[in-house]
Amino acid sequence: MGDDADAEDPAERFLAFHCCFPSKEGTCCGKPVKQGVLASCCHVFCAEHAGTCFESHDECPVCRSGAVRLLKTDMSRDQVKRRAKMALIGMAPQEIAESMETALQLWVSQKTFEYERQGKSIERLERMQARVEEQLHIELQKIGRSCSDMQSEQQRLEQRLEEVQQANRKEREHLQRGKRELTELEGRLTYLQRQFGDQAHQEGFGDFLPCAGHEPRGRRDEELALAPHQGPERALDLDGGGDFQLL
Repeated sequence: MGDDADAEDPAERFLAFHCCFPSKEGTCCGKPVKQGVLASCCHVFCAEHAGTCFESHDECPVCRSGAVRLLKTDMSRDQVKRRAKMALIGMAPQEIAESMETALQLWVSQKTFEYERQGKSIERLERMQARVEEQLHIELQKIGRSCSDMQSEQQRLEQRLEEVQQANRKEREHLQRGKRELTELEGRLTYLQRQFGDQAHQEGFGDFLPCAGHEPRGRRDEELALAPHQGPERALDLDGGGDFQLL
């Protein structure tokens, strides 16, 4: 109950020891250590990682400086507080001071390690951020160029569309003018056909229409054609005036 409350308290979390086991990402485990292992090189490991890295050898996975002595201990805040009341009983003042110095050096070394790890993690994140920002800048430039190209293409298409529309308007005007001319020509053709029809009618039937004081031309031609077969002494009235001519 008390451990859970301590884990949620920022001050207690700051004072607590954290696992130093390095991860593949370059950071450390960072889990608050309650039951764990303290190495003689002043690195602390949680029970899970201590069982993994010290199962087959005694080399610290952080400093890699050879075999180290290991001490299993309970570092939960409740246990530390209970031990603190009796841990220094019977010690001489100099021994108390030395124990306090050792404990303080251990705590300072742990916090220094944590801050160094945090600093490296921050640097790594800053480098990642810089790479992401650089890549983002490059992508934004590409997008900008693409947008510029698309705008140029849009302007070109709009200009082409305007040219096509103008050409269509000219074609429609030309078509309308052609329709008007065709209508005029059809009117003229109709007029000419009507005039030609009247003229043809007059020319085709005019010889058969009698005029006042004249004999129809067709009848005269017929009489002239028949005259040689009726003898040389046949007299014809050529002009219809009563004067006869002897053939």
